[in-house]
Amino acid sequence: MIVSMHQPNYLPYLGFFQKMAMADLFIFLDVVQLTEGGYTRRVRIRTKEGSDWLSIPMAGANRLAPIDQAFLLPDDRWRKKHRNLLTANYDQAPFFDREFVETYYRQPFTGLREMNEYGIQYLKERLGIRTPTMRASGLPVDRTLKSTDLLVEILSRAGADVFISGASGRNYLDEEKFAEAEIELRYLDFHPLPYPQRWPGFVPSLSALDVVFNMPPDDCHRMVSTVSGDTAP
Repeated sequence: MIVSMHQPNYLPYLGFFQKMAMADLFIFLDVVQLTEGGYTRRVRIRTKEGSDWLSIPMAGANRLAPIDQAFLLPDDRWRKKHRNLLTANYDQAPFFDREFVETYYRQPFTGLREMNEYGIQYLKERLGIRTPTMRASGLPVDRTLKSTDLLVEILSRAGADVFISGASGRNYLDEEKFAEAEIELRYLDFHPLPYPQRWPGFVPSLSALDVVFNMPPDDCHRMVSTVSGDTAP
C-alpha cells in the first residue's frame, strides 16, 4: 500500500494534494508540534499586488502545542478578516465558491486540526481526489519518538509498503530506517504548472483555493492527477 503523510495544513498548496492523489492512503500527521512560521496555521493567497498571507493567530501554549491539542482563539476577528480577504480577492474569479467561504468561517471550530481538516476535505473534493484519509493520532503510536522513527512507526501501524515524501525529506529522513522496516521510500519533487490566475502573471505555491476558484473541475483534477514533478527513490 502506498501511503503519503503530512501535517493537516491550513488550506494547503497544490503539492500537498498531488502527494495525496498519488497514494492509496493519506495520513494527517497530527501528533507533532506546531512550528513557528509553519504552514499548519498560515497560507498565501493571490492579490492584485502579488500575494498576501492568511495567518491563524495562536496564543500562549497553543503556539507550539501538538497539532491535535492546539485550540483556536475564541476571538472571531481573524475569521472575519480571512473571510473578507478571500471574498475581496476572489469574488470575480470564475469558480469562486461564496457559500464555502461564508460557511467555513462560521463553523464553531474550537481546534486547529478540525478547522484545517474541514478545508482540506473541501479542496480534496473540488480537486476530484478519492484517496481515503486518517489521523496519525488514531493509531497506537509512541509520541515520544521523533523524526524518522515516528514516521516509520506510523507507517508500519498503517500497513504501508511505500511512503511518498516531499522533496525536503531528503534533508532529514534516515533512509536506512525505512529499509530496515521494509518500506520503500520515494520522493516527490513537485513543480508547479502555470494556470490562469485572476490577475496577470503567475504566482506559484498559493493555497489550492486559487486553483479551484480559477479553473473548471476537470482541469483542477488534471492538475493533481498528472504528475508535474519527479517521483524517485
